[in-house]
Amino acid sequence: MEVTLDHSAQDKMEDEDPSVFHIIKIVKRRETRVIRQLVDMQGNNVSGHRKGLRTCTAHLRQKYEPIAVDQTCVTRLQEVIPLTCPTRYADLLQ
Repeated sequence: MEVTLDHSAQDKMEDEDPSVFHIIKIVKRRETRVIRQLVDMQGNNVSGHRKGLRTCTAHLRQKYEPIAVDQTCVTRLQEVIPLTCPTRYADLLQ
């Protein structure tokens, strides 16, 4: 499962070319940020993308109520999404 925590940390200066040291540092930092296992509400260990997503979704659904959304926002999203998504995804949204 790959859920990363923080992408804001800079590993190098903006104009700097990455050295071997920087590349190793980036890889190590990325490995420490990956969540490989979760524990669900019943205390079971969960690994894998789909099970992890289901566990997170179930937790968030239980913790938070649905967010009220204005219908005009939904209509606007329906107009914009087909313009920015590849055609195959836009067709699925119809």
